[in-house]
Amino acid sequence: MLCISAFNNHHAAVRLEHLSAEPPEVGDWERKQTVVLRRGAGPAEAISLMGRTACELDLAIAHGEPVRARIACRGRRDVVDIATSEPESPSGVETWLVQFWTPGA
Repeated sequence: MLCISAFNNHHAAVRLEHLSAEPPEVGDWERKQTVVLRRGAGPAEAISLMGRTACELDLAIAHGEPVRARIACRGRRDVVDIATSEPESPSGVETWLVQFWTPGA
């Protein structure tokens, strides 16, 4: 799964969650998408374009078992405005939430 930031010169805040059941619908986000993934067991990682791991979450899920992921983001317009007008790279303006759960759990 690839999530692309609105701007390339900043540090987005990323939160990964592994939940036991489908979470309630997320509210105040600019964009939201839910997808079904098939993957092997092991960690989910948020990795920057430069290859640095921002955060990691161990998903104890059987190999090939379907996993749902809800991806939500906000601050995309704000980060573009700030990053193009400020000399320093903004941090935490764009925020991502990725929630994983197993259907039928």
